[in-house]
Amino acid sequence: VPWIKRNTTAHDREEFLRWVEIAVAAAEQLFYVTQGPEKKKYVVQFLQDKGFTFSEEEVNAAIEGAVLRLHRELEATA
Repeated sequence: VPWIKRNTTAHDREEFLRWVEIAVAAAEQLFYVTQGPEKKKYVVQFLQDKGFTFSEEEVNAAIEGAVLRLHRELEATA
């Protein structure tokens, strides 16, 4: 996260995180619960197709955060 903040603008980070959330939501709809590796592969490929080139560590952190937010939102509406 510190590297991202040093080397990108606030707008770039917001856009990246927005696309991560979109990709995570799509993966949750496209794959079964037990298909975690396939979901992650889909999200990573989705981000690469959008032109994002962050490190694996940064992408993993963003994905985990998006999954956590999505699950919290789903629990709140249930």
